[in-house]
Amino acid sequence: MDLRGEGKSGFQEDAVPDPPRPIPARERPGIFTFRLAARKLLGPTTVYLEFQGDQPSPPALSGQFYMLRGAHSWPVLLARPFSLASWKEEGRRLGFL
Repeated sequence: MDLRGEGKSGFQEDAVPDPPRPIPARERPGIFTFRLAARKLLGPTTVYLEFQGDQPSPPALSGQFYMLRGAHSWPVLLARPFSLASWKEEGRRLGFL
């Protein structure tokens, strides 16, 4: 094995993959406004929240995460990840744990 970079190292060079393509704006996740429709206490530290929206969100599966935040900046300034529990009425009603 030549450590000076001269000669063959014995490893086959892999092809360099193409860089990822930019995602067009029409395929990017959007920002949706939903209103709280139901709140169910499932345990001492677990709450199920269901939101109703005027516009449907893109198709999703349970277990995916959405970044949620209130309409106003108080008391939480940053969005927080919530696990999607249900996707109903073709995306107009979303449930989170």
